Amino acid sequence: MSGIAKQLHHPGHKRAVAYLATIFAFSLSLSPARADDLTAQTVAANKLLQDGKPIEAVDAYSAALAAAPSPIPELLFNRGCAQLAGNKLPEAEADFRSVLAKNAPDTLRSASFYNLGQIESKLADAAAEKTIPDAIEHLRRAERCFRSAAAAAPDPAASTNIDLIQRRLAALLDKQKQEQQKKDKEDQKQDKSKDSKSPNSKDQKPSDHKNNEQQKSDDKKQQQQNPEDQNLSDDLNKLADQQDQQSKESKDLSKQSEQGAPKDKMSEQQKQAAQKQNDLQKKTEQATQQAESKSGKSQDQKEKASLDKTKGTLDKAQQAQKQAEDKLKQGDTKSAEELQKEAVKQLRDAAQQAKQAEEAKQQKEQADQQKQAEQQQQGEEKQDKPFDATAAQILDQERRDKQMRDRIMRQRVRPVPVPKDW
Repeated sequence: MSGIAKQLHHPGHKRAVAYLATIFAFSLSLSPARADDLTAQTVAANKLLQDGKPIEAVDAYSAALAAAPSPIPELLFNRGCAQLAGNKLPEAEADFRSVLAKNAPDTLRSASFYNLGQIESKLADAAAEKTIPDAIEHLRRAERCFRSAAAAAPDPAASTNIDLIQRRLAALLDKQKQEQQKKDKEDQKQDKSKDSKSPNSKDQKPSDHKNNEQQKSDDKKQQQQNPEDQNLSDDLNKLADQQDQQSKESKDLSKQSEQGAPKDKMSEQQKQAAQKQNDLQKKTEQATQQAESKSGKSQDQKEKASLDKTKGTLDKAQQAQKQAEDKLKQGDTKSAEELQKEAVKQLRDAAQQAKQAEEAKQQKEQADQQKQAEQQQQGEEKQDKPFDATAAQILDQERRDKQMRDRIMRQRVRPVPVPKDW
């Protein structure tokens, strides 16, 4: 999208050399012929990407990946860069997420998150031409990706893009608000027109009409509330359900192990369970960033305090999830189950705290709306009050009398001139 600091976060010369070294080290485990073939394919693919031939580079990287006994994260990342350069966004996203699913270096994870942020920003550009809510959702995802990139490894470009994304997001939210206000005014005009034509409109009091209009406006505002604000607590409860299911699977693995299940089968199942746990930990990390972002933007102390508690509780949940993942990799499914239960508890508590933050925000909005309605009503009553000429004359006369008293008093306290005696 316009304003993003980088168009493509693909390996430069130094990074490409590092990736080639990694691939070369990996190829030492292969036969000499296959190792030479893999290195040559990688060099050729990198050159195609650097020469501006992304489509050909994708095919070359795919051939190199096919030659390797198992997917190499560096090759997956480079192919994702080529997919992104060729504007194949779904394919690029799949490659970058495959990198994140593997035990890749922090710099590679940061670059993958960065490029996922670029993909979301491109999708936001396309969605903005059709529907603003979809564009807003893509921008929020882009911001989360850039934050994850900066968290994985320091990257000034990611920090710059977070600021640019927030500005773009604020502009779209403002535009959405203006369009909604315009629609509300049109709906109010239509409602007034219907009421004037209604047979019972004469029996309806003006105050009743105002109350009805206010109620309709409140209902629309509630319907138009940010989906992210409404669903954070729900999302955390769903995440807790998923974590609870994962703990049950760990318990089932423990039973299979006690019953003498084959070690190779158990090892594969434990590996899959560890990957699922890693996915849940990433979702919790995104929820933590979301709570932190909301807390920074909140202007209500109660809401901010609840969101800060939510973030602290989610940090504890992430710690338990990470430890559970490590235990699953070690084959200690019983310990993993206990840690997963602890993560479930922390996620439930975080959901409750997020719910309290949402209720605090809703109460503040309702109080602001009530205050605004009372001020508007007082203004209308003051405007409708008939002018009392007698009262105005009395006040004017009192003002003139006060001015006269003030002049007399100033004359009384005026200093007496002292005659010269020299």
